[in-house]
Amino acid sequence: MSTGLLHLLSARTKRAGGPLLNLKVAKYITLKLNEWCTHNNITFSVSIVTNGVLLDMRVYEFLKSFNLSSIQVTIDGPAEVHNKRRMFKNGSGTFDVIIDNIAKISRDYKIGVRINVDKNNLKFIPETLDVLKTVLYNFSVSFGHVHSSNDTFKGYANLCIPTDQFSKIHLKLVKLALSKGVEIDLNSLLKPNIDGCADYHESAFVIDPRGDLYKCWEVVGNSKAKVGSKFDDSFNYNYFKWVNHSPLKVEKCRKCEILPLCGGGCVGLGSFSNPYCYPDREKVKELVKLLVKNKYEAIIDQKE
Repeated sequence: MSTGLLHLLSARTKRAGGPLLNLKVAKYITLKLNEWCTHNNITFSVSIVTNGVLLDMRVYEFLKSFNLSSIQVTIDGPAEVHNKRRMFKNGSGTFDVIIDNIAKISRDYKIGVRINVDKNNLKFIPETLDVLKTVLYNFSVSFGHVHSSNDTFKGYANLCIPTDQFSKIHLKLVKLALSKGVEIDLNSLLKPNIDGCADYHESAFVIDPRGDLYKCWEVVGNSKAKVGSKFDDSFNYNYFKWVNHSPLKVEKCRKCEILPLCGGGCVGLGSFSNPYCYPDREKVKELVKLLVKNKYEAIIDQKE
């Protein structure tokens, strides 16, 4: 049996709500896709990435009825930090609303909390972890590297932590979270990525508000990177460049010892001939040590 996965309208937005802003449409698409999958004997599931403002119990119960595979909510720091970065249109903060929503859901389902890290909120991460431990029940944490990927974010670039520095910072944050008893999914950090980026797959697309189709989040808005439109009957040349790309065609990737983990870097942030490369070699070694320690330390202690 095949598996179908709907990443539920996870369009990124600067305003509160994200994929749930147009809940009526989101529900309609979900119902229709589920109907189609059922008719074609395909397993259907949903996942959602959202800021959490509109993720109340009513929405959660709806998602849960469609084989919910994951929930990811972004928290940018403790209330005073988060509310300066993520506010409602009237300027009021969103932190309390989000925490109230996900605290209720976390009694029934594991919440994946993503903390996007830049120069402004880095020093507040320890406090953020403490707050989350106090208010949530079943949850795990991941740390996102905020970077400026196109001209839209030029004014924010100076607040981003350089990639070569973030690799070491990320490892320290993982160790910090584990020391506080906060769950980090180390297995996912070390999960083999044999197929490479999902954007290379024929059926993976990002759709912008105009209906233009792209193969990568990082290039949305760049008209030269479009692969087509939902209003067209065919794709352009860019589409075939994406689906025919393989990291094995790139010399530096073929020679890289962590290729099976990174899948060949990011074409959207680089190019087909020179993908953006994450300097994670040393971090991988440390993550393996942490994984072994956390998974087998109790067994080792028993044997000793």
